[in-house]
Amino acid sequence: MDPESPAGRGTIGLSRALYGLTQDTADSFIQNVLSASPKDIQNIAQKIEAAYPSAATVLIGDSSLNTDGKAFVLPD
Repeated sequence: MDPESPAGRGTIGLSRALYGLTQDTADSFIQNVLSASPKDIQNIAQKIEAAYPSAATVLIGDSSLNTDGKAFVLPD
């Protein structure tokens, strides 16, 4: 992760103060995201799709993925 600018640190600090979040809470959230399994991601994707049936689906990955929709190649 890139270090935050002074303004970025201030924004994060204000947000955490307003919502009562601590560094431990943020660290725990990051650890949970990083330890998610493919099955965890699939389960949450199904829940989101059920909650928002008219929403678009976006798949981000390398060019070897097989897609049926539009593909947008992003620069490196």
